[in-house]
This record gives sequence, structure tokens and C-alpha cells, in this order.
Amino acid sequence: MRMAIVLAAALAVSSTAVAQPVPATRPQGGEALFKARCAICHEGMAPGVLTLTRRLGKDKSLIAERTDLDPAYVKFVVRHGLRSMPPLGRVEITDAELGEIAAYVTRHRAGGGP
Repeated sequence: MRMAIVLAAALAVSSTAVAQPVPATRPQGGEALFKARCAICHEGMAPGVLTLTRRLGKDKSLIAERTDLDPAYVKFVVRHGLRSMPPLGRVEITDAELGEIAAYVTRHRAGGGP
């Protein structure tokens, strides 16, 4: 009987430990955030790359390699969407994360950066 009580107590403790949520880690830094939030559409042969290739040409199809983007424009497009790109709210990407993404995306900007 005592063994059953000890076993039940051990199971209760172990199930409590398992039931607690593990805190979600968020990527840090513009490049990591871009890869986590944007690359699914804007790297490789993804839909955003193909769409931009058709609209603007191959040299402007990779967002992270462009030299003509302004950080304010990047933020506007992310928040409001553009054509087939849906708007992304502060739940999907916080303002701070968006700032880091915009800085990363415009790091090659002609004229010296953001």
C-alpha cells in the first residue's frame, strides 16, 4: 500500500513538471529574425522571390540583398502588406523586431545604410 502511495506521488510530481509550458524563445538580431519570420517567402525559390522576380527582375528579387530599400518603406510594407504579401501585425512581429529586420534588410543600402 505504501509503495502505491509513493508511486502515485512520484507520478503527480512528474506530470506537474511536464505540464508546465516551456517558455518560447524568440530569435535575436535582424538576420535571425529575418530568417525566422521572412525567409519562408523571401529566400531561395519561395513565392515572394518568384513574385518579385516577375515584377522587378532577378536583381531585386532577394529582399536581403537589395540596395534600394529604405527602412521606413520596409516597415510600412510589413505592417500594411503589398499586393500578395499580407500585412503582419504586432503579434506576428513586434515593433522592435521589425526595426531589427528593417536594419538587416537595408544594411546594403546605397548611400551608407539605414
